Amino acid sequence: MIKFVVPMFADVFLRFGGKLPWITALIISFSGWFDLYFIFLLLFVVVLVVIYLFQRKADWFRSFSSHLLLKVPVVGDLVKKIYFARFANTMRLLVSTDTPLLRSIALVRQMIDYYPIETSLLKVEQDILQGESLHKSLSAFPFYPAKMIQLIKVGEEVNRMDYFFEKIAAQYTEEVEYRTNTISSLLEPLIIIFLGLVVGVILIAMYLPMFKMSNSF
Repeated sequence: MIKFVVPMFADVFLRFGGKLPWITALIISFSGWFDLYFIFLLLFVVVLVVIYLFQRKADWFRSFSSHLLLKVPVVGDLVKKIYFARFANTMRLLVSTDTPLLRSIALVRQMIDYYPIETSLLKVEQDILQGESLHKSLSAFPFYPAKMIQLIKVGEEVNRMDYFFEKIAAQYTEEVEYRTNTISSLLEPLIIIFLGLVVGVILIAMYLPMFKMSNSF
């Protein structure tokens, strides 16, 4: 509408002349700005896509994008819980088949394509080779929540790591499902309301000068 509909109304108003309502003038001004810089906005999006395609495997890009995503409200916390659930579930499967802990961590690091977990598990592998426990090594990273580390500690002490990893995976899976269902149930009506308001404001702004002109005759 901003790109095609508003300029059509702007041409009509230009022919008639007269002072436009402030909201109409504002939207026409924004439409002119958008039309002027549309090609630059399009090029900017294309550049971002190209950078993503060519640099998505680079360590700097993965580190930057993952940390940036974690800072996004709601989304960052949801992403963390998704990967915690994957980490715990994969560890449960490997530990339950009597796979050595060091080998399990190496496999998890290869399977989970998420930079914060990959880099932390690389350090964890080195710590375990030096005799460090899993929970103590993970506690050095603020990325992992204290409750999760505490459950892993209990699992190590009672030699039931598969059971506690299963509990961790189930907990985070339930939280993710609840959060995603809540977000989806709220997001749909909010999007409809937002789009309705935007379209309504644009239409009112475009027809308001016509109502004023009809009243003047």
